[in-house]
Amino acid sequence: MASERLQKLQAAVAAQDLDALLVYKPVNSYYASGFTSLDTARPNSYTRPIVAVITRDNATLVVPQLDDEPARESSWIPDVRSYLKAPPFESAQQVITEFLGEQGLAKGRIGVEEDFFSLRMEADLTQRLPGVSILPAASIIERGRLIKDAVEIANIREASRLTDVAMAATLDYMEAGRSEIEIEAEGFRAIRLPENQADGADDNAMIDAMSIIIGGPRGSMPHEFSSYRKYADGDLTWHCWLISSRGYWAENVRSVVLGDANDTQRRMIAGVREALERGKEQVRPGNEVGNVFAAVHAHLKEDAPEAAMLISRSGHGSGLEY
Repeated sequence: MASERLQKLQAAVAAQDLDALLVYKPVNSYYASGFTSLDTARPNSYTRPIVAVITRDNATLVVPQLDDEPARESSWIPDVRSYLKAPPFESAQQVITEFLGEQGLAKGRIGVEEDFFSLRMEADLTQRLPGVSILPAASIIERGRLIKDAVEIANIREASRLTDVAMAATLDYMEAGRSEIEIEAEGFRAIRLPENQADGADDNAMIDAMSIIIGGPRGSMPHEFSSYRKYADGDLTWHCWLISSRGYWAENVRSVVLGDANDTQRRMIAGVREALERGKEQVRPGNEVGNVFAAVHAHLKEDAPEAAMLISRSGHGSGLEY
C-alpha cells in the first residue's frame, strides 16, 4: 500500500507535466514518505525541514541527521539523505538541489505546495538552480489525501477510540473542588494505561494528545488552555480531546453540567443535541459538507435565545490535520 501511494504520486507528477514535486509541508511530507517525527507532528516546535522530493521515477527523503536512523526504519522512500550543518534550511536546500542535479533536473519543471512554499524558498531554489521553473502543484497531495486507504482509516478509528477513553476518564473524574488541569491529567493518564491500549498494539505505536478542559465563566472560550480554576456545582463544562494515532488525528468534544442543571442549561443542551441530530441526517454519500453545517445552524438559530451568540462550527477534521 505504501509503494502504491508513492507510485500514484509519481504518476500525478507526470500527469501534470512536471519533472519533480517538492513536498515541504510537514503533514504532506509524512503522507508522501511514511516518516514522521516531532518536526512533522508538532511543526511549531522545530524548524528543521523534512522534505520529500518525488520525480516521475525516483524519490528521496531529506531529513536532519538526528532523524536519519528512524527515517530509514519507517520511510517507504528507500533513498534517505540527511544534513547536519547549521543553518538547517540552507543545508536541506543543498541536499535537495544536489538530488535534482543528479536526476538531470537542474532546468526542470518543479512543482511546489503554493500554500506553503515561501518566497524565501523560491529565492533560494532559483539561486541554486537558475534554470528551474517553479509551478503550483499542491493539488497533487491534496487530492491524494482526500480519500483514505485502509491503513489511514484504521489509524483514525484508533485515534477516535482513544478520544473516547480520555473523555470518559475526565468526565468520571470531574467533581466540585477539582481544577481543570487536575481533571485533564486524568485523561492523559488513561490513554497511557496498558489496559486501554488496542489489542495487538506494537511497541512502535505513536500516540500524541492535546486537550482543553474548561468550565464556568471560561466555558465560552473554547480555544483557551486548561487552568488551575476549580470547578463548582452548576458549572457548564467543556471537555475537548484531540488525539492522534500514527499521525492521524480525531477530535472529541462534550459539554456537560456538573451537578444539577438549571432550566437555561437544559434548554441549551437539548437544542444542541437536536441540532446534532439534524446535522447527522445530512451525512450521506454525495451530499455536501456545507449542508451539514446549514442544517445544524438553522436549528440553533431557530432555538437560541434572542441574545445568544452562535460561534460554533459544526464538526472537526479527522486526518493528518486536526
